[in-house]
Amino acid sequence: MGWKEKHISKVRREVLIKTVAQAIPTYSMSIFKIPKLVCDGINSALSKYWWGQTRDEKKIHWINWGRLCTSKRKEGMGFRDIHAFNLAMLAKQAWHLTHEMHLLFYRVYKARYFPSCSFMDAELGANPSMVADLSLKVADLIDTTTNQWDRGKVHTIFEPDTREDILKIKLSNVASRDRLIWKENKANKFSVKTAYQVALRLHHPQIGEHSLASMDRKMWKRIWSLNVPPKVRNFMWRACSNILPTKANLVQKKVQVDPICTVCGQHEETMGHILWECLLARNVWAQVRSRIQKTSSLEASFFLLMRQMMERLSGKEFELSAMIA
Repeated sequence: MGWKEKHISKVRREVLIKTVAQAIPTYSMSIFKIPKLVCDGINSALSKYWWGQTRDEKKIHWINWGRLCTSKRKEGMGFRDIHAFNLAMLAKQAWHLTHEMHLLFYRVYKARYFPSCSFMDAELGANPSMVADLSLKVADLIDTTTNQWDRGKVHTIFEPDTREDILKIKLSNVASRDRLIWKENKANKFSVKTAYQVALRLHHPQIGEHSLASMDRKMWKRIWSLNVPPKVRNFMWRACSNILPTKANLVQKKVQVDPICTVCGQHEETMGHILWECLLARNVWAQVRSRIQKTSSLEASFFLLMRQMMERLSGKEFELSAMIA
């Protein structure tokens, strides 16, 4: 890593990752199923680059890669998970093979891999392409004698959470052919974007939402739309995500440091303390004559403090608070 790369900002690292590193393999991912081990290796390399890690030194990864790959409206950075994106791109090809039968792409694949049946009925041949995969039909999971779910098959094939979702679906008594629909958007039309979100949820099931998720999304959207320099928006994201190297955070990462604030020597150096409650911080905020001064300092985190400011302050005042922080 050269001198310039060592000193590149987080904002520029984000641009390089999204426009170069993650864009290069897009074509290959739309054709081949890349081994998960390779995808994980690429994700690991990108994560290390984002956090500034080099061969000679290790850096703390304050947020795991799965969280960074979520939308900016959900506390993430909007990076791509390579494995999830690969599956989404291949799903697009499968969707074309089931819906776009007039395309040359469909006619070539049908002649080569499933000349006497449909794509959904095709089986893995003796000399399959790297793209080929097995598919399961809904009809295969239904007991034809009772016209109900075959619970034995469902329990054998799927994980517990998926089983429950399947068994909750009520089956119609009217016999009809299977028809593929896409329920991830209102138009019921497949898109790589929504397929990627599905793959991301499956790949990182620990990423969930709490009851106040809608309020949080509004807050993150506001932060990323601030009319301030990009580095300020990035700093606000890190501060509100509580991933700046304060002493309290370093202690949580098992770094041997004194957690007491160096400036005041009285309180633990948390994000809220160093940016709002500390005497030095209060002196800085005191120079601003606006409703910022009336903001409560009793919030449990810096994120909640800034959310309170967002709700009370005008757009200009909130941008001013971001610049001061």
